Formats: sequence, C-alpha cells, structure tokens
Amino acid sequence: MKLRAFDIDKDFDVIKNWITDERTHAFWCANHTNFPLEREDFSLLLKEIDEMFGDAPYVATTDDGEVVGFFCIGGVNQETKESMLKFVMVDGSKRGQGIGKEMLKLVVKHIFETTDAEIVQLNVFPQNPIAKKCYEGVGFVERKLTPGAFKYKDEAWDRCNMIIRKDGIKIREGEPKDKKAIEDLFLEMLHTIYNTEDVKGYEEGYLDKFFEGNGDRVYVAEDDGKVIGYLSIEEHHDDKDYFYFDDFCVAGAYRGRGLGSEFLKKAEEYAKERNIPAICLHVEKSNTGAMKLYEKNGYEKFRDDDSRDFLLKVLSE
Repeated sequence: MKLRAFDIDKDFDVIKNWITDERTHAFWCANHTNFPLEREDFSLLLKEIDEMFGDAPYVATTDDGEVVGFFCIGGVNQETKESMLKFVMVDGSKRGQGIGKEMLKLVVKHIFETTDAEIVQLNVFPQNPIAKKCYEGVGFVERKLTPGAFKYKDEAWDRCNMIIRKDGIKIREGEPKDKKAIEDLFLEMLHTIYNTEDVKGYEEGYLDKFFEGNGDRVYVAEDDGKVIGYLSIEEHHDDKDYFYFDDFCVAGAYRGRGLGSEFLKKAEEYAKERNIPAICLHVEKSNTGAMKLYEKNGYEKFRDDDSRDFLLKVLSE
C-alpha cells in the first residue's frame, strides 16, 4: 500500500460513491458536506479545512495504483504537538480485507516520520462500533467522550476522541499489581519536591482504597509494560461532592510530553461519569511546573494554604 496526495480531478469520481446512505455519510463527516457527495461541495470543504487548520487530503492506493482509501491530515498544533486525522474512508467493496487497519498504520507512521507531532488524534462516534474497533486495533485509545455531541435526525450521538502516541505510552486504570511502581514514583516525587532523600513512603495498605471500586481511583501511565506515572483520586461527599487529587507524579524522564494534561482529562472524564461537579487539589508553591500545568488546564487558585495553594476546577454547576 502507498499514500499520495488527493487529486480531485482523477480521484473524486473514484471515491464519491463509496458512501451509499445518509447514516454512513454522517458517521464519516458529521454532515460537514452534503449527501450524496458532490464535487463542488467537497472541493469547498477541502478548501475550508486547509485555510482553517492546514488540513491536507490524501488517498491510499494498492501497489498497482488502485485507490482504496481516503483521509485528511491536520497541521501540527505546536502547543500540544498533536496532528488530527479526519474524514477517514475506505472503499466499501473492500471492507473486511484489513485495508482500513493497513492504511491507518501507514498514515500514523507517515505523520510521525514527516512531522514533529507526538500524538495523532481523531474523533469517532461510538454508535459506529466497527470504525471504533478498527481504530482500537491500530492502537488508538479513548481520551475523551462527549455525550450527545452530534444530532442525527432524532438521535443524539456521542463523540469519542481517540489518540495514539508516538512513544506508545498509554494511560489506563490502575490495578493492585501496580502498587510497587506507584510507591516508587511517590518517593521520587517527594525527593523532587523537598530536595532530600529523607522521605517516607505510603503507610502499609494506604493504596488499597484506590482499587476497591468505591469511587476512589488511580490512573497509571504505562510505557512498554513499565508504570511511569500515576494520578490518585479521592471521591468526597461532604457539604458538596468533589474529587480531590491525592497524589500525581510522572517520572522525570517522561515529563514534558503532555502526559500531565492527559491525566487531567482522564480524571475529568471520570468525574463526569460519577456526576462529580468539581475537582480540587493542593500544589506546593515551589512547584511552578505543576502550577503552570494546572492553570493551562483551567484550574484556579481558590485559597492560600501556607506553603501550598489550593486549586479548584468547577466542571458543572
């Protein structure tokens, strides 16, 4: 399989009939262009996304030159180092032959080799399980789910944002087997914050509550089977319902790769799942890097607690 730039003069007539019904069309493009696909409308769409986002259209071909797939690659966001994959489509007559996965793997490889992107993201409707499963098979993982994001006739479709990282790191829910790695990272965090080796780890059994399924949870970042970061979350129901970040650490060698923001997004999605309207935490005033991370993600100072600031983010009223 090969990739090349889309040529509307010779490729449009090939792809225009791949989508044969309105529902599939909506799955593909969220109705950003009309059904059935018309050359003038499609040309206008491609022009708009080029001007707005720097998106470029491509096709995938067999080694013999037969066009079997279409997609657009977005320009790299220099703040997040992310590129977005859009409007992925495969010749319907060739579905079930593994062409979609082969194309996606080649596309991701192409993006990572030819740009400075660290992450490739895409959106898919979970109501289109075949597409979502295909992306998962390539290595994309869910980052954020937005319920009822798109209206199709009398239906409300969720929007699932998925990512694949250049470094292969994945964030997942923690398991009891991760305790030793979490404890080691906790000590590393304390060494960094207090600039001393004279620190104590967790008390025996302290981490157990995060694995009991009662609302408290820990997420871990994993690189090739090694836990390299974690975020532990406590669920509280006092005067108000809220999450409190108990501890948050990413191994030194992995900082600066956007993992902190990904952890926060995971926590916020979990808060919405649990109907928790706010998240709070303490951060050491000397930890300026952490403060910048939280501020960038919408966390605001709520009060001054001596050597620490108490931060808050309201997710819903």
